[in-house]
Amino acid sequence: MSKLYKPLLDELGLSYPQYLVMLVLRESNGQKVSALGERLGLDSGTLTPLLQRHARQHSGGHPSGLRVTL
Repeated sequence: MSKLYKPLLDELGLSYPQYLVMLVLRESNGQKVSALGERLGLDSGTLTPLLQRHARQHSGGHPSGLRVTL
């Protein structure tokens, strides 16, 4: 399934897991990382590096808050 999205996601600079996070945030913005992980079935050890990588790619900084927003 992710192969279908790859060309579009490459244009946006997102990986497929990052895209899934964005979909969840679109439904309910401002969630705690633990709530995101629960919703996606990912533990914080998987989700935190993904979010940090996304923050560095798109803001040039490092995430420091407990909530993730669009």
